Amino acid sequence: MESNDYKQSEPNSGMLIPSGRRWKSVQMFSFIMCAVIGVQGAYLGYVIGVLTNVERRFEISSFLSGLLLSMYDIGHMLSVLLVGYFFADCHKPRITAIGVLLSSFATFLMTVPNFLYGPINWKTVETLTTLKNHSSVVATCENDENYQWKFAIGNSSSIELATATTQQQQAHAGPYAILALSQILSGISTAPFNTVAYIYIDDNVNNRESPFYLGLLTGMYAFGPAFGFFLSAWCTDVFVDLTVPENMDPSSSSWIGAWWLGFLILALLYLIFGIPLFFFPKHLSERTKKRPIASDVELDELAFSSSHNKFSTAIQPQSLANSCKFVAGGNVRALPTALMKLFSNPVYVGTTCSWIFSAYLIGGYGTYLPKFIETQFKQTASMANVYSGFISIGSMAISTTFGGYLLSRFNVKPRRATLLLLITWSITLVGYLLGIVLGCEQQNLAGKLDNSSKWNFTNECNRHCNCPPNEPFNPVCDGKWTYFSPCHAGCHFQTSNMTWLNCGCTVASDADVFDGLCKDDCQALPTYIAVMFVSFFIGNLFLMTTVTLVLRSVENPLRSLALSLGSFLTTLLGFSPSPILYGMVVDSSCIVWDSIPSSGEPGNCLLYDNRQFRNKLHISSGGFQLAALLAIVFTYYKENDFVFPQEDAGEKEALTSSQSCDRAMTS
Repeated sequence: MESNDYKQSEPNSGMLIPSGRRWKSVQMFSFIMCAVIGVQGAYLGYVIGVLTNVERRFEISSFLSGLLLSMYDIGHMLSVLLVGYFFADCHKPRITAIGVLLSSFATFLMTVPNFLYGPINWKTVETLTTLKNHSSVVATCENDENYQWKFAIGNSSSIELATATTQQQQAHAGPYAILALSQILSGISTAPFNTVAYIYIDDNVNNRESPFYLGLLTGMYAFGPAFGFFLSAWCTDVFVDLTVPENMDPSSSSWIGAWWLGFLILALLYLIFGIPLFFFPKHLSERTKKRPIASDVELDELAFSSSHNKFSTAIQPQSLANSCKFVAGGNVRALPTALMKLFSNPVYVGTTCSWIFSAYLIGGYGTYLPKFIETQFKQTASMANVYSGFISIGSMAISTTFGGYLLSRFNVKPRRATLLLLITWSITLVGYLLGIVLGCEQQNLAGKLDNSSKWNFTNECNRHCNCPPNEPFNPVCDGKWTYFSPCHAGCHFQTSNMTWLNCGCTVASDADVFDGLCKDDCQALPTYIAVMFVSFFIGNLFLMTTVTLVLRSVENPLRSLALSLGSFLTTLLGFSPSPILYGMVVDSSCIVWDSIPSSGEPGNCLLYDNRQFRNKLHISSGGFQLAALLAIVFTYYKENDFVFPQEDAGEKEALTSSQSCDRAMTS
């Protein structure tokens, strides 16, 4: 029995969606899904953009923040297989709508730590400010052996300082658990976006139009994160509690931006675009019936046949759902044979390995690029997000679009496209290597850095000062050297304008010493941005070649499984571990940690070794780029003796057609 969904006009289901076919068309569904995927991409970019502020607010290390990012990939990796398996024949718009609303809830859940635990405990902050920043409290140089045990002024004591700090750090496990749960739910809820939603569009347009519609959706994954970076730049310029604090601005090391505000905006956008999806029918009345693809080949040895090979573009998510549907409805015993056939395909294996290594660059370098720019070039978090979005997302969005046009315009064959990819990825490798030398040198730190980049800030000039061993990081600068604290600079007095006097460790004893790190005149940022943008732009020009290689190197019935398996392995072995691994690399460059008194464990990093951070970040990234390049070299080498099934089938079809014409002409 036909469902009412087939009616050309339906009663108005409410004020949200007017009745009529024009409101329930594939064009309108595609428009809404473009918006939804744009919000999803913005969410991913926004999380990266506010990561430093989240670390600072809850005092978590880069390793833990990297683990937090991986939660999204883990959730998505697990759910995408289940969605494709169980919901392939369900009401696709409603399944998608449920996913969008769940995404709205998960995104809103990211703001809960701010409201549940407060943007920041101002009572604690006032106590800490009083204890740490006032001249009568901040430890100064005193020739008294018992001074470090008398770190007390009036009714305030070192015990009160420790208590206040502990109050600020308490229950940080709670906020982190909420953020981790939100990330997992976000990954789970987005599974329908690029599976059943893609199939719904593909089922309701003809084969020629399908690449255009699905290409629009895929393109939003490049432009969405750019919006997320700019949104994070705006939000982090606003203080965490939406007030304007005195004696503090976004350039202050203790500044915490309104990291939670953007999540509210994105949750609202999810809600707005998700509700209309409930009103689309299971099948659109004007849907076009697909013609079967003539080149489909039955694989009798695999004991299954495919009737869903509708691909003419590089869309991984749809193939994932189709492969799940094959496992659910076909001969499951044929799956091991199919997998063996894929893993014995050298072109497929080499290309998939290149995906995995490239995922480390996106999930690792791309994640910590804002932190690198902020700490290396002394930029605010908001400007670091803008520059990062321009370098990574901007270059990718432009170059992939332009490169796809070039490949289509000149009909580049797989082997030639692979050679072009080798050249462009080699240029990207050079860009990473240049990044090693494009940076700013470390501030002159008074003291010594040992082999493990630990700062030994005790000198002969401050040895008699008896500076408290647990004194918080309160850097001061004499115009040339940065000192850990006024006490370690040998300072005795402070004026009302935050200037320290009578500092015994300065070159001139009457020199003024100011709060904060020393500034420098490093001008390397524009060069770094230009070099990395150009290298990424060139490197991403022929990125779609890798997907084309997979599509053309396997038989038609295996294309869906090949793409979905490659996507699964890339997430499992690349995207999931990359933020954690890079977080460990970043943490290893830390000089000063903000320790948590209640546990003694390190919190967030307060000061990085510029050279170590720069070298480790770009050497690691260059290593993964080289590994991806070698995987493509292997693929190109194997292509010389490899017969592409798709090209071979096309050549045979053309030869058969030519022979038929010859026979017709001679008869």
